[in-house]
Amino acid sequence: MKSTQGNEIYQKLKGDIISLNLEPGIQLSIKDLVANLGVSRSPIRDAFIKLSNERLVKMIPQSGCRVTQINCDMAEQERFLRKSIELEMLKRRNLKITRDFIAKQKANLMFQKNALEVNDLNELFLLDEEFHKRFFDASGLLYTWEIIENNTCSSYQRVRVLSMRVSGAAKNILQQHEDLLAAAEAEDYEKMYEIDKNHLSKIDEEMPFLKQKFPNYFD
Repeated sequence: MKSTQGNEIYQKLKGDIISLNLEPGIQLSIKDLVANLGVSRSPIRDAFIKLSNERLVKMIPQSGCRVTQINCDMAEQERFLRKSIELEMLKRRNLKITRDFIAKQKANLMFQKNALEVNDLNELFLLDEEFHKRFFDASGLLYTWEIIENNTCSSYQRVRVLSMRVSGAAKNILQQHEDLLAAAEAEDYEKMYEIDKNHLSKIDEEMPFLKQKFPNYFD
């Protein structure tokens, strides 16, 4: 039971940290979480330890933890990893472009449009993740996706969420997704590669602006 509770709390807190609902620098109190979640201290500590191992929080003895600020070097290295692997996936040209794949991706894009219209950026980010995940799955590399996204890209994920808050950025992301799917439907791998390369490189241009606009979010 404790293990299950700890994992549930971990997943919730991690989701809130990555979505920036829990902002970088904010302090989390074990006492407050015990009261709010109606659980004992033990599963909360377990969740804190997992989050600490992923460098999403820094433990505070006898108290709780603090959500870490975004480390730019870590975010850049995680982006490098994600970009390198995703572009290598496209180089292999073994994407199974089935009717089902296209239909599900088009439905995903429709949901992205809806999320953008109501400015639900958290939902848009989750749909973004699902959109890219399906490319890995259709290439037989779902396990690779799970490795890089679930365990090693938390800093980069927070930067991506932050970038969506910049005026016009989310709309540009959606357009690039539409272009990528159109190239996939045409089985134009060279175009897919170039679109995705530009798509995954946009953070490089945005980082200086993000650091200036949200200085307290970065270490």
